[in-house]
Amino acid sequence: MGLPTVTAVIPSYNYGHFVTEAVDSVLAQRYESAVEVIVVDDGSTDDTRQRLEPYKDRIRYVYQENRGLSGARNTGIREAKGEWVALLDADDLWHPDKTALQMRFALEHEFDVIGSPGKRFCPPTLDPNPPVRRFDASDFLTGTHFSSSTTIIKRRCFDIVGFFDETLRSVEDRDMWLRLSARFLVGAIDSPCAMHREHTGQMSRNAGRMLSNFERCLERFFKEHPHYDEHKGLAYAFMYTDAAVAFMETGDRREALKYLLKSFRYHPWEPASGRRSIGSVRRAKLAVRTLMGEDLFTKLRGTPLHHEHMRLTWEADRKRGINKAGQEVRSGS
Repeated sequence: MGLPTVTAVIPSYNYGHFVTEAVDSVLAQRYESAVEVIVVDDGSTDDTRQRLEPYKDRIRYVYQENRGLSGARNTGIREAKGEWVALLDADDLWHPDKTALQMRFALEHEFDVIGSPGKRFCPPTLDPNPPVRRFDASDFLTGTHFSSSTTIIKRRCFDIVGFFDETLRSVEDRDMWLRLSARFLVGAIDSPCAMHREHTGQMSRNAGRMLSNFERCLERFFKEHPHYDEHKGLAYAFMYTDAAVAFMETGDRREALKYLLKSFRYHPWEPASGRRSIGSVRRAKLAVRTLMGEDLFTKLRGTPLHHEHMRLTWEADRKRGINKAGQEVRSGS
């Protein structure tokens, strides 16, 4: 039996200057089966259509009135002919071996969903045997663990959990990872197989909107999955810590401190002893950051806190070499 087909779904809104590079990175995949490419133009007013014209024989171009990121992804998923669906933001890029490497691990470990942490660069070659981890919903209550542009999901999963929630204008990824991980086997490989590009045209984080959507997401999750109630304190503490970070990024120290203190009320200081932790180091640094102010904190620290949590999570688990069952998991295990 041959390898399953994969459909790459690329939503794009006024990213004509980026989207062709994203398409090229999919067409360059060294995967021994078909990789379908669907670009969903979400009502762009730039030259996206014209830039994609030379690719018309190699991709499927779908235009729709603007419905937002989730709406564009859902259109692509519904149009997908592949057995698996891979997500790729129009301003991100894949390593040529991404699909082959992730699909090998997904099939070996019988994952229904696989991803990797987002990186700012891709090396020329990827480690053929990177660390691999399994996750359940409790893990996603206190972290994201991989970026959307690295995920590959069995198409049938969406028939069970539904599509991306188009009423959420932020945290739609977290909502989907929670729903998927509550029903299916989810894993990730620690491999820099996709490059996340940062640029001035990206959507800025609206801290208040993000928090409101996150609260809706958690409220619905715990209502539908009451057997996860033991993790509720940690989950809400993580959410309020994340909100504190978002408010700090907007320069609102007062709101940042308010939600940081609220996170401690939901889950007090804890030693770094277990995997399901929101990170004492992270909250300690955030407390210093809110009290000192951004400028002084950055001068003393040397680098911003912006992507601290994902890096610390993976580093801690790599040192322990554990999966959710407390066992080491590597290729072939």
